[in-house]
Amino acid sequence: MDLMTNVRCFSDKKNSFCKGYILSENNHVYLTRYDKGKKKRTLLEKDALLYHILQNLGRKKMIKPHHLFLEITGRCNLNCQVCYARNKVLSDIKSEEVRRLISPFKNKIVSISGGEPTLHKELPAIIRILNKKNVPVLATNGVRLADFEYVKKLKSAGLRYVTFSFNGYSNHPYECINGQALLKIKLQALDNLCRAGIKVLLSMLLVRGINENEVGPVFRFAFKRKDFIRELRIRSMSSYGSYLSSKQFFSSEILQLICKQTGLEKKAIHQELLFKKKISELIPQVGILLKPCRFNFLVKASEGKCKALFNINEQTSIFPSLLKILYNNYSSASIYRMLLKSLNLSRSLWTHPSSCLKISVRSWPTRETLIFKEHVRFCGTRYLNGVQKGLPLCYSNILHS
Repeated sequence: MDLMTNVRCFSDKKNSFCKGYILSENNHVYLTRYDKGKKKRTLLEKDALLYHILQNLGRKKMIKPHHLFLEITGRCNLNCQVCYARNKVLSDIKSEEVRRLISPFKNKIVSISGGEPTLHKELPAIIRILNKKNVPVLATNGVRLADFEYVKKLKSAGLRYVTFSFNGYSNHPYECINGQALLKIKLQALDNLCRAGIKVLLSMLLVRGINENEVGPVFRFAFKRKDFIRELRIRSMSSYGSYLSSKQFFSSEILQLICKQTGLEKKAIHQELLFKKKISELIPQVGILLKPCRFNFLVKASEGKCKALFNINEQTSIFPSLLKILYNNYSSASIYRMLLKSLNLSRSLWTHPSSCLKISVRSWPTRETLIFKEHVRFCGTRYLNGVQKGLPLCYSNILHS
């Protein structure tokens, strides 16, 4: 990575930008902003190598939106201490308004969020509307899904995928973050989703001092049930909306927690990320984009242990490596799904083999760390409605926090 890279970043003045530069120093990465005639320095990442692998500042082509957020209600059945959407005022959206908003789009992932979307009485109708040309994904705390009859109703409407908030495998995190013991309800809801044949992305929110030690237990639970839990997303709490601590986890810190508590090798994960970066640079059409705020990797069972899927030396020729990986780990059906997804013709949320669990890491930017090119131009997630309509997710959350 260059010792210094000039960037455009957020100013402390509301809704304005300033110049800055990224500097790598002693294996850390810093952002220095020239704001109101003053230099302001902020730590971006504690692992310069990981940042180098993930950053895309040399990329020129803007990312087209592929993931839309549809907020259908501002109401919620929990009173969480951590929620980036908690202070939003939003009336329940009408199903006909959803039909109008989604009409220009096709083959997009549409996250149905809120508030808590299961409180919306027209949720089944909204799922049917979205399912005609796009991929609806219900983003939920899961409380109402403990009722199997309700889950069957959503399944009948066409729901295939759920993003499910799951902050630990004990009651302590829920008592601290969500205000009450929820583990039993959560496990019942997940059993219901499995029984209904609905696939799940398990979303774990990390809060310092509360649930760092839950990463291993949650990982083992997800891996054991990877037949329907297809992805485990581990993300840091963000300092907007409602939050318990302003100190986020860096991406490298989350990765370190994962490796320490699961036995996965960080080097093997780095190798997979390097491999993906080579593919994206050589064949941009495949749609692989690594970013400092988000990346993912695959885990499989091997010789009785969980191991990272890829183990490719950085110097290995790319095409023989690709063919070897595809041959050893992917079925013809998985390869076909990958091809369709790269051409924007697929309506599947995941393309990886059923024998693997996808692990995603998220550390969203703040006003002090947002870089326009990385987090705005290269963000494929947009709000579909409300005052944030058309804006990238993190950028919008910062603007309206």
